[in-house]
Amino acid sequence: MSSLVAVSGVLAVNGILGILRLIALVAEVIAFVDSLTHPPAAYVAASKQTKLFWTILLGVFALLTLVTPTVVGIIGLIGVVAVIVYFVDVRPALRATRGGRSDRHQGPYGPW
Repeated sequence: MSSLVAVSGVLAVNGILGILRLIALVAEVIAFVDSLTHPPAAYVAASKQTKLFWTILLGVFALLTLVTPTVVGIIGLIGVVAVIVYFVDVRPALRATRGGRSDRHQGPYGPW
């Protein structure tokens, strides 16, 4: 009976790690594709690393997440940190350089 509990515990942990790995892979692929959509000049204008740097970095970590069995290792954690930095710091700066509508941050009573 105790071996059955141990096996179900292992399956639960593997299931959770599998879900985390899938979430990391999806985030890395989205970040990689997004990095491809911005022109190289936007990276320079935003004072960030080059487009080549971010594209290679995000692509390599997406590939490593796809081929390695776990996301908990040091490589997986570095990949997750790279994606977080891209989404929190680089992507908003790239989008700000794009411009677009002049009333982008305008509310009914002025800018917000």
